[in-house]
Amino acid sequence: MRKRIIQKLTMLALIVMASIPAFAQGGKFGTNAGATTSVPPGKNVGDPFDYYELKYEVTDAPGGMYTVKVIGFSEYAKNAPEKFVADGEFDQTVTIPHYVKKEDSTPFVVDAVAEGAFGTSAEGISDIASKVKKLVIDFKSDAESEGATQDIPVSIGANAFAGLTALTEVKNLTPGAIVAAISESAFADAICLNASLIVPDCSMGKYAKAQGWKKFVSIYNTGGELFGDINGNGSVAGNDVTALKKVIAGTRTETDACDVNSSGGVTGADVTALKKVIAGTY
Repeated sequence: MRKRIIQKLTMLALIVMASIPAFAQGGKFGTNAGATTSVPPGKNVGDPFDYYELKYEVTDAPGGMYTVKVIGFSEYAKNAPEKFVADGEFDQTVTIPHYVKKEDSTPFVVDAVAEGAFGTSAEGISDIASKVKKLVIDFKSDAESEGATQDIPVSIGANAFAGLTALTEVKNLTPGAIVAAISESAFADAICLNASLIVPDCSMGKYAKAQGWKKFVSIYNTGGELFGDINGNGSVAGNDVTALKKVIAGTRTETDACDVNSSGGVTGADVTALKKVIAGTY
């Protein structure tokens, strides 16, 4: 009898021990216990890992730091879509970092968002899409990231964000001087029509000419100025040309919106550019 009891207790212990890795490695129950907040060393090219709401894949592993691409939502996010509600853990926002370095975690730099990462058929997208209202694409200069980024912006693949159909705001912090063209299908047409694109100061004109980004109907700087809206009335029309000419003549105060072509100054070339903006040919 005693031998049988010991055998049963041993089997029970083995079952319990076998279940522990599922929590530690982030299985369905483990991910719901909390987001992965650190990245282990020893990853090789092609290896995936989760970090907060996103899943990444290592594309290079030089000298103790990973170069990675975003490939979709983390297991934690897919298993807990309610974390994206207003005032929730992710507060309706998906953030694409650029350079991440923290204690007890392997640093990594993001240089791409994979094709279809958040597309209409991406895993988990149907449960999360309606909850995500904001997308932030971060940027760290060399000075901020110890030379890790080499001032290279995050590239974005075809249909990368096409499944985030409820977006109302897309904020890309990459300076206009180095913003990269993206696939025409990176964002669904409806997103470009309904969501505002927010970019750094002195960058609106560059985004307005860059493939993929110029699809956005409304482009703002971080100060809330609308691209082409010289007189600040919230729309872009012929009276903005008149206002811009007054700026050039020195009878009206210059704003970031006046540098329509993002050349660093306000001249007659900006008047020409603004007329094209109004005509839809810029």
